[in-house]
Amino acid sequence: MVALTDDDAMKRYFGWGGVLLFGAGLVSAAWRSRNPAGPLVTLGPQGICCSRVSQKFVPWNAVEDWSVRRGTRRTPDVLVVKLSGTDLNELARTDVNPWGRPANPLVGVHELRIVPEELGMKADDLMQTIGVYAHAHRRNTA
Repeated sequence: MVALTDDDAMKRYFGWGGVLLFGAGLVSAAWRSRNPAGPLVTLGPQGICCSRVSQKFVPWNAVEDWSVRRGTRRTPDVLVVKLSGTDLNELARTDVNPWGRPANPLVGVHELRIVPEELGMKADDLMQTIGVYAHAHRRNTA
């Protein structure tokens, strides 16, 4: 058995540290890229559902406004759906969120952020589709 000098030991520790750090990054990337079992965004008469946030639908009455935040060269466009109302208290975190408890209510949720690129759509097309659904199925509250 050969004794290691301080310089060799330091190189070995940094080497194993790099292996562990790269391995953790690889596992994280694999976790994020896995395909969900169902669709990411569902539009229907009852409302809009973003499965990354909650499995329950947000009713169209709770949808206040929607807009597109244009991305730069490195970031994609993001469709922001602004929410308001008491219907949001019923939403619960989804099971695929490892950092939140599934029964944890989403307190203070004021917007959904949807990346149309992940859905294979253009931002303007998705915005128009949400607008058509919202106007067709929103109930008159007045």
